[in-house]
Amino acid sequence: MTTQNRPPPSFQEYAASMLANNDFRMMSLSSRGLLYTLRLEYWLGNPLPADPFRLGRILGFHIDEIKGALSELGGLVTINDGMVTIPELADYRKYLEERRKKQSVGGKAGAEIAKKNKATQKESYPMGDPQEPQRSTQGSLVQQSPIKPSTEQPNSVINEEDDWVQEFDQSDVHGYSRGT
Repeated sequence: MTTQNRPPPSFQEYAASMLANNDFRMMSLSSRGLLYTLRLEYWLGNPLPADPFRLGRILGFHIDEIKGALSELGGLVTINDGMVTIPELADYRKYLEERRKKQSVGGKAGAEIAKKNKATQKESYPMGDPQEPQRSTQGSLVQQSPIKPSTEQPNSVINEEDDWVQEFDQSDVHGYSRGT
């Protein structure tokens, strides 16, 4: 079985909806357990026979337990052609399959539109996407200035810096005097 054909990994269960259902509220604890076991098995796509003997063998329970619990399930399960079905989950699975098909169709349509847009863009801009920076094969677009920066500083600046550095070195900033 391929991954695309697998049932969805989970079904959404609203606790309030189940607890508000009178059929569920009237069930014994064993019937509630059977109902949820059947829901899980049904969601996985496992066939569920309505015959209590066969169902008991599949689920690993005694036929008497299955008979008693099965009689209380009411409208939450139906029997069609000798098989147990759960209409709520069947409808939900159908909804999910339709949604997945619509998403697939939409995705394919979106891909086609994107492909057409890309082809149109290439026709409109033969040099490429105007949003992308162009790379030049002829060298840098940055021009160097013909004016060379001066490496020489005026002597007055150098001398002022030297005087300041000497004063700092001789100061008592570190708690001791260096120099004189």
